[in-house]
Amino acid sequence: MLENKEIKSTYYEVYPESFVDSNKDGIGDLEGLKSKLTIISQLGANYLLINKIFEEREDETTDFYKIKKSIGEKSDLENLINKAKELRLKVILDIDSEDLEKTFAENLKDELKKVLKYWLEFGIRGIRLKKIERLGNSNEELKEIKNLTDDLGLMLIGEFENLEKIEKGLVDLVYISKASRLIKGKNSYKDFYELIDDVQNISGKIPCGIDFDNLDGGRLMEKILGHDEEARPLSEAMATLLFSLKSIPFIYQGTEVEAKSEYFLDMDKISDEEIKAIYNSYLEEGNDREEAFNKIKRETNFSSKIPLRWDESILGRF
Repeated sequence: MLENKEIKSTYYEVYPESFVDSNKDGIGDLEGLKSKLTIISQLGANYLLINKIFEEREDETTDFYKIKKSIGEKSDLENLINKAKELRLKVILDIDSEDLEKTFAENLKDELKKVLKYWLEFGIRGIRLKKIERLGNSNEELKEIKNLTDDLGLMLIGEFENLEKIEKGLVDLVYISKASRLIKGKNSYKDFYELIDDVQNISGKIPCGIDFDNLDGGRLMEKILGHDEEARPLSEAMATLLFSLKSIPFIYQGTEVEAKSEYFLDMDKISDEEIKAIYNSYLEEGNDREEAFNKIKRETNFSSKIPLRWDESILGRF
C-alpha cells in the first residue's frame, strides 16, 4: 500500500491527441508530449496521467499491448517515461473498465495482471481505472483489483460514479471527473457546488482527486458563462478553488484556465463522423453555420480534440 504522502501530490492529466503535434499531421502525439515534460515538471506536478493511448481494433475491442499508431510507437512511450524519470515525474496509464470488459470478458482479472506486468517493465508507476465499479458487483470484488496492483507495487486510481459506494481499501486514490456534465445551462451552479461538498466529505476519509475536464463535454466555463467578459476571472477563481479544496488537484491540460476556445475550423474538412452528425443536426434545427459551430464548441468534446496552441497568440503558449 502506498503512503498518503506519496499519493497527495499534483497530477497532470494529458490527452495526447490534443496536446502537442510534433509532426504536423494535425494529431497530437507522444513525442510532442515528451517535448513539454520539463514545463509540466516545473509547474509542480509529480504524476503524469496519460489517457487514451491504446490501439482500438475494428471489432471495438482494445489491444492493450499496442499504442495508437496516430500518436506513436511503444518506443516513444518508453522514451517519454525515461525522460519523465529524469524529471521526477511518475507516469500513470489510463484504462477504461468498459474496454477491459469488451476485450477480456470472463478472464478479465488474469489478463489485466498480464497487461500491468507488461507496462511495468516500461516503467509505469500506476493506473487509473475509469468506471471501476463495472469490474465488481461488490466492494469485495473490487478489492481483488486493489490486491493485484498492491502486489505489483502500482498505484490504483479509481473513477467512481456512485459516491456512496466508496470506502477505504478499494483504491489508493478516488478520482471524480466530468464536473462539466453537471452544468445544464447558463448560471447553473447548484449541482456543481453539491459535488464540491461531496468531494470534501470523501476527502476526509480517503484521498480524493477532482478535475473540471472537458474531455467528454463542452468546457465548463463556456457552459456557465459563454464568451462574456466574466469568463476569464471566473475560470481563474475556479483554478484557485481547485487548489484550495481538501481534494488532490488534477490539472487537465490547463483547458479550464484557458476558458475560451476561440478558433475557427472548416467543418467540411473535419473527419470525426460523430461531430459532423451533431453539427448537421444543429443545421437542421434552423441554426446557421456559425451558430451550429458555436454549439459544437459549447456542448460537445470537440474542443478537446484540437491540439493546444504553442505560439504567441493570446490563447497560445502554456
